[in-house]
Amino acid sequence: MLLKMTLWVDRRRRLFVAAVVVPACALVSVGGDLGVAAVPLVGGVLLVSIVLSVAAYAAPRPEVLFARPGVPAFETGADLSVLALVPGLVALSSAWVAGGIHARASDWSFQLLTGFLGVWALAFCAAVAWRSPTVRLRSDGVEARQLFGGLFVPWEARPTVADMRPYRLALTYGRPELVRRRGWWPLGPHGIPVTGVDAGFLGQVIQYYGQDAGRRAGIGTGDERGLLTGV
Repeated sequence: MLLKMTLWVDRRRRLFVAAVVVPACALVSVGGDLGVAAVPLVGGVLLVSIVLSVAAYAAPRPEVLFARPGVPAFETGADLSVLALVPGLVALSSAWVAGGIHARASDWSFQLLTGFLGVWALAFCAAVAWRSPTVRLRSDGVEARQLFGGLFVPWEARPTVADMRPYRLALTYGRPELVRRRGWWPLGPHGIPVTGVDAGFLGQVIQYYGQDAGRRAGIGTGDERGLLTGV
């Protein structure tokens, strides 16, 4: 079930973003008219989002990578535990913006504060929905991406998986000077966050390509992806 939902969201990311943003704009425009009536609506959406997020977090994650022939690369899927929170956070942020816009003119400081926080939160939620954290395996190395930074580990750095935890891989390198970080990367050069895929499976795939240079040319192809089931 979780795999089917991951496939659906991964293939329809733009539709997911539109399904979140359009109702948010509607809530901002009529939020002042709804008044207190908007509270149970926002609270209900937030509660459902939290329940779905917890359920996705507790469920076993799929052992699957998505082929991206255009890159080419193998990529981890969407993290449903994070994306499930987006509608609830968007509803809450929209209520903040609506509250600021429709507040009394004398409450200009409240309007400014809630409007700023709400718009920033909406932009953040849209960014998460559009580009959730992913790990890409390319023919030239491993690329981990988050909203504010990234990590690139070329195969020439000779990465080895030293530790596998449910949401994090720890790598060691034969040539650590080749590893490159971009932006804010709190896990350091040895940490890779794991979302949308089983950590053990991803660690085995990295080990597989790290030790077999001859297979890297097929990364991103459907035929090579079929072989990963036996890794």
